[in-house]
Amino acid sequence: MKKMPDTLLVIDIEATCWEKPKDQPAGQKNEIIEIGIVPISLRKLTIGEPRAFLVKPITSKVSRFCTRLTSLTQAQVDAGISFREACGRMVKEFDSQTIPWVSWGDYDCRQFKYQCDDTKTPWPFGAGHWNFKETYAKMMGLEHDVSLTIALRMMGQDFDGAPHRGADEAYNIAKVMIETFRRVRGYGKEEIREIARAG
Repeated sequence: MKKMPDTLLVIDIEATCWEKPKDQPAGQKNEIIEIGIVPISLRKLTIGEPRAFLVKPITSKVSRFCTRLTSLTQAQVDAGISFREACGRMVKEFDSQTIPWVSWGDYDCRQFKYQCDDTKTPWPFGAGHWNFKETYAKMMGLEHDVSLTIALRMMGQDFDGAPHRGADEAYNIAKVMIETFRRVRGYGKEEIREIARAG
């Protein structure tokens, strides 16, 4: 029987972006400018301390639209670290190569894969990725997935912090996950044993 991991890393990224495709300058690509990380414990149902790495883009600039969306400025990300260094710090400080990671949707995983390939940066993950946006919709019996804001509202919670900032987004994803697991565990212990035995 495969052992369920206790610790997961909830990750959310912010990237350079433009309001409309026509606004994207020639030669500029979407690049990660912030990585938010929050560890959670599935056994204890606890949320760790949110962290964020600001990442300096190489091929693109922070547009006015991007600043309106994320509050991040070019000056802020220029003071950040390289994407390669950010990936290395995730491995060193969060053991990301042995701990599964979670995001709200698949965009974060796709962008990491693209950027690692594009910059020849070693893949910083090794234990699998979980799209909890999709899982949440299935667990709640929804016909389609929903935004993080709606998921929080469904759980009777508000968004803490600033939307479209890595650490705050990751923290709120963690809140939805922990509350979902807490409700699943609303069964009494004897009921859980009966279900386990029947399975």
